[in-house]
Amino acid sequence: MQIEESVEARYERQFLVGKGSFGDVYKGVRLSDGLVVAIKEVRRSSIRDQQLLQKSVLRERTINELLGKLHCPYFVQFLDFFEQE
Repeated sequence: MQIEESVEARYERQFLVGKGSFGDVYKGVRLSDGLVVAIKEVRRSSIRDQQLLQKSVLRERTINELLGKLHCPYFVQFLDFFEQE
């Protein structure tokens, strides 16, 4: 997993797939190899409590990293994490 400054530097966001209470999911393409991906974008404004926001981000990253280690075709693979203001 590599952390970049900008999601736009590595991925092309194509269209909205779904909306949730904390954010949106987009279909995207990884620019380096054309891999089709899902881009999950969490709106910071949807979580006003900074401590809750930090816990939510940590939980999301931990879950995705653990699932990515399983290499099971039925689980998503966590590729990158971007944090932008």
